[in-house]
Amino acid sequence: MSALDDAAELASHLKDLVSPSSYEMPWNKFPRGIMDPAYILSGIGPAFQEASRVYQTLDLPEPDPTKVASAWEVFAEETTRIKGELASAKMGLLSSVPIIGPLVAVPMALAYKIQSSVYGGLVTALYYTSVVGAFGHLALKDASTQQFSIHKMVIDGDLPEQTAVAHAGWCYTGFKLITMLDQFKLLAPLKKGGTSGLGAFPLVPVLIAALVGIAIIAGAIVISKNLSEVNRLQAKVVEKKLEVMVETCRGATDRKIVEMCAHGPTADDLRGGSLAAGISDALAKTGQSLAKYLVIAGALYVGFALLSTKATKKAAQTVAA
Repeated sequence: MSALDDAAELASHLKDLVSPSSYEMPWNKFPRGIMDPAYILSGIGPAFQEASRVYQTLDLPEPDPTKVASAWEVFAEETTRIKGELASAKMGLLSSVPIIGPLVAVPMALAYKIQSSVYGGLVTALYYTSVVGAFGHLALKDASTQQFSIHKMVIDGDLPEQTAVAHAGWCYTGFKLITMLDQFKLLAPLKKGGTSGLGAFPLVPVLIAALVGIAIIAGAIVISKNLSEVNRLQAKVVEKKLEVMVETCRGATDRKIVEMCAHGPTADDLRGGSLAAGISDALAKTGQSLAKYLVIAGALYVGFALLSTKATKKAAQTVAA
């Protein structure tokens, strides 16, 4: 069993501590799934804005993709240690302590004991892999970038619709997990203006001993890895499409094509910037294997069936028009 499997098992308890509506994409509001622009306007978009507001309150150094990926791996190993402690005691996470609320403390052996720089790296990994993923969906809303969107990948057959839906859910959940960490005051060691911010004390010990914190962080580990894998696939498709665009531009005389080429997006524009792309790519290259199942139950389609291929393409063409 991999560290991702261990993390997924611990994270699966989050639904027993807080309402799934706090972190799951509300697909029931968007009956056409990713063929309904509302999942961007009322789902990913607002979640992105709120997580960004929280992220800006943190005292984090300029991220280095390699260090962020290393921090993620340290946390993944810590998760396996916690899982091992539970197994050796023959207890489940929820049976290890009396449940009186999500902020209940757990025994030291079951807590994340980590340096603040490593904690900051994990939060950075979650935020930026979610950002890159979100840009893949937000591309649908601008005529100049629609052809590079996750939506278009589904239409072209480059990505199964089920994977695209899961990816949208991971983006939403990734942002929501950051917001939840803030709501439970679990980002306090990383805040600006405090005595423990990374700008002043980059190696301050951090203890995450709240039951809900363990479940959220375990979820962050798997969500960010899942996102990075699909983000990498989209990057390859974007690269190929940009190559075709460059070739088209070289001999173009049509005014519209020349204008498109002059203002056309770059690969970094389409992925949320070079920093975000670099972090997502670094995480995708880690030795861990992609989780075999969703970390949090219900993040895929809930309550309605996948659209048929024919209906999907027709709806997609309507949205893109």
